[in-house]
Amino acid sequence: MRNIYISITLVFASLNIFGQSNLYNEFKSRIQKAYAENTFELKFDLTINTIDNHSVKQMGVIKKSDNAFFSQYGDYVSLANNNCKLKVDNQHKLIFYQENSTSDSFDFTSLLQVNIDTSTLSSIEISKNYIKNGLTTYVFDFSKTANMISRMSFTLNENGTLNNVEYSYNSESSLRASVSTVVIKYYDIEIGKQFKPSEFSENAFVNISKGKVEPNRNYGNYSLKTL
Repeated sequence: MRNIYISITLVFASLNIFGQSNLYNEFKSRIQKAYAENTFELKFDLTINTIDNHSVKQMGVIKKSDNAFFSQYGDYVSLANNNCKLKVDNQHKLIFYQENSTSDSFDFTSLLQVNIDTSTLSSIEISKNYIKNGLTTYVFDFSKTANMISRMSFTLNENGTLNNVEYSYNSESSLRASVSTVVIKYYDIEIGKQFKPSEFSENAFVNISKGKVEPNRNYGNYSLKTL
């Protein structure tokens, strides 16, 4: 089966297609409130279902404490703190490092997004929400004539944390991908969890001496690229 790499690092705020949707603004506000005001850890399973009825499943974890952020998904690790932003690609043995001049606030809607081409998505045709068993689901449908994605569905727990995300790909579009759906299930959500500072430290991956950054001994055979 073709190897399919999907990242969850894109920022949802970049999707201007949602600008006119009051329902999306409500949804995003609930997400921001649930996560921005708290430290947390959550786990997730991301399943990619292909049009030829194959499935690829990977697990991941996301942690946030104050202005520090850590995620691990498959072969990829991302870390951000007051000192730097760092990404590790274990598949290709690469470390990407960017020094921070200021501490950036984290957009928690990036927890929702996968690495898809959103440039062809037009305006929302239908947006709706419904409540079932205490869970609120927001559904956004798109035109099936020109868009790779036909539907995005987001289910929230009562406290506004994510429960489930599903992306349905368009089977009618000329932009049809090899993927039929992407489903992300979130679980073991711990709001208010306390962390050790070392869990968000770049020292787990690199050594910094006199302004020079190098992979540490655990990553001695990795190449480092500064951004």
